Amino acid sequence: MARARRKKTEPLPLDSAKWERYRDTYDDKVAENDVQTSLRLPRAMHDALEAAADRTGRGIGAEIRRRLENTFALGLGEPETSKLAGAVMQAAHQIDRAYGPWRADPFAFAVFNVAINTLLAYYKPKGEPVQPSPEPGSLADTFFGPNASPETAGRAVAMAVLTASGE
Repeated sequence: MARARRKKTEPLPLDSAKWERYRDTYDDKVAENDVQTSLRLPRAMHDALEAAADRTGRGIGAEIRRRLENTFALGLGEPETSKLAGAVMQAAHQIDRAYGPWRADPFAFAVFNVAINTLLAYYKPKGEPVQPSPEPGSLADTFFGPNASPETAGRAVAMAVLTASGE
């Protein structure tokens, strides 16, 4: 049996800051490719999304879209990389619950460091690292040359990621 559509109701009155944010982030002209949908959320998840949206100056819809886009971005590429990224996020969450945020507490950071190294050891391929010959003009050839160590290349990649993320 099809569900009856709910009647549209007047929007709830928002405080002026929320209204300004809503008005500034919502375009009255809905893009042709946009689809409007609704979903049921547990109250705690809704509250967490609302708090995150308030912290970042977004509406809840924009916060949900940002988080979904990030989830899909992490899912692109090799499945093993997605599994590792998910495991690192789960480890961070568990450490946060047990010891506090890893970025704020030195003990929690040490626990997180060991957890990440343990996860990397689990996913490590068998054998010794042998650098492949980089294609002439490739990124590896341009930045690292044929004799770069894994440490040099890894540090450079990490710094590029941190720089790109604004850290």
